[in-house]
Amino acid sequence: MYEELVEEFKKRKINVLIVNSKEEAKSFVYSNISKDATVGTGGSLSVQQCGINLKDFNYIDRYANEDPEVMRDAFQKNHFSDVYITGSNAITKDGHIVNIDGMGNRVSALIFGPKKVFIIVGKNKIVDNYNDAIKRIETIAAPLNAKRLERNTPCVKTGKCMHCLSSDSICRSTVSIYKQKDPNRMTIIIVNEDLGF
Repeated sequence: MYEELVEEFKKRKINVLIVNSKEEAKSFVYSNISKDATVGTGGSLSVQQCGINLKDFNYIDRYANEDPEVMRDAFQKNHFSDVYITGSNAITKDGHIVNIDGMGNRVSALIFGPKKVFIIVGKNKIVDNYNDAIKRIETIAAPLNAKRLERNTPCVKTGKCMHCLSSDSICRSTVSIYKQKDPNRMTIIIVNEDLGF
């Protein structure tokens, strides 16, 4: 089922691991992070659903202090952590990792910064191509995440992206990653279950 997808990403120097359960995903992540490594995250319902407790690691907590300057410093340290754990809005069978971000911290860290990146996705995040990824984000991921985060955006009411300019928007940067320079940097962990939005 996943063979062609795995090969497509392999050509692009992006590793893919297929696991059958959330517990297997958690076990892989825990066994591949050294005790002294700093760990950052972009925030992810999929990561939470796998039972990964970031506080089990040397985690850089972005929200440990509400002071804006301290928080900004934590976000920057997250960006240059040793290991970055996050989810994704969509991955495509033809080799793209597609995300839309509100602040850009997640997509920028995926592109550059952390030495290792683990992207956890459920099978529900797999689509055929980039256009399908954008459609999925605009009709599923963004509206449901905006609702979860209690944002006052039109998509919360309509259930689909309205391309708004709301100050509450969680959609400000769209990034598609389709190649890596370092073949050991990025691993997509596909869980053979539905995860996140």
